[in-house]
Amino acid sequence: MSLHPSSLCAIALALAAPTTAAAQSADAAQPLTLGKVLAATARQNPELERASVDIDRANAAAFEATGIDDWLVAASLGLFIERNKAVEGNVTGTNQLDAYSVSAEISRLLSTGGSVGLGFSGRRRDTVFAVIDDQETTDYNGSVSVNLNQPLLRGRGKEVARASIKQADLNTDAAVLDREAQVRSILRQVIHSYWDVALGWENLSIRRGALALAQERRRITDAAIDAGTVAPTEALAVEQIITTREEEILNAELAITERSLDLRRLAFLEVGPTAIDIKTTATVAAPQRKFDETELVERAVRNSPEIAALIKREAGATIEVEVASNGLLPRLDASLSFGPQGTDQTLDDAAKNLAKGRGYTISAGLSYEQRLANRSARGRTARARAQSHRIQIDLEQ
Repeated sequence: MSLHPSSLCAIALALAAPTTAAAQSADAAQPLTLGKVLAATARQNPELERASVDIDRANAAAFEATGIDDWLVAASLGLFIERNKAVEGNVTGTNQLDAYSVSAEISRLLSTGGSVGLGFSGRRRDTVFAVIDDQETTDYNGSVSVNLNQPLLRGRGKEVARASIKQADLNTDAAVLDREAQVRSILRQVIHSYWDVALGWENLSIRRGALALAQERRRITDAAIDAGTVAPTEALAVEQIITTREEEILNAELAITERSLDLRRLAFLEVGPTAIDIKTTATVAAPQRKFDETELVERAVRNSPEIAALIKREAGATIEVEVASNGLLPRLDASLSFGPQGTDQTLDDAAKNLAKGRGYTISAGLSYEQRLANRSARGRTARARAQSHRIQIDLEQ
């Protein structure tokens, strides 16, 4: 008779126990309710803990994605120094130019894919003109501007601009559903294993009852042999039956040990010389119930976290296809900047001119960009479509 590896493990643990402590017998097994086993599983299973970490990571990614709506503050300082000899006869030529500049802007992205910002720039310029006997002049300039940028082709639209936020939210939902599916799968395995142990105990009880009947038959046979009504050879057949029943009991006890070790492994319960067999407290009884197969299938599909997770991932893959397809378009961006400006020989006068709006600046432009082969965007689009197709296959399966 071959032994299962878990049986060998149980025997090895029993042999490794101190001589003062006998190996655990089946009847001395640790009694555990199904609730305690499930609680231990939920508390100690590393797979569930990893799934929780995946949810935390998805939540962090979703929070990170919302960063595109943050206001951006940028500032810069500049210094430009030029020393040169002007060309003779050039009335605008300078021998010396010192320029100091400062700029700042606060901006944020728009839902349309563009951006809007409010900027300020200031400059001081010291100039030495060559044609005016090296006369030095100083002027100040300040300006405030509203800056607008808007993609007209690639990157345009809320679906593209907010795609990362939508995908992050879908990934978070999928991670939560994955954990629910994993919890159900693990608990289902634990429950099945627990009832396997319970069935093992039921089988052991039946085998013991069969042995008791065989022993009663031996008593009756011995009495009949003593009375001379039955041949003595009949006792051999009864003894063979008793031996078979005892072997069945041993096998039933080994089956309990194997199933108990499987349950301990699934539930991450302690395993040791005195912590091997588990005694269930549940009663094995099959209630008489009728099931509507159509309703069962519909409920299974409706409540399946695996299917719900795939639906979330399919939605995310669809967004990825839309974003990748948008990347096939050329880039055509429009820009507009306007605002007041003030210039004068002193800082105070320049500030007053700026406040009164005596000057202004307006600038507008279009920029175009096109990759000729555009293999990167084409590859991303093909990959996104293949991933979407793969998810659809998984969902149908």
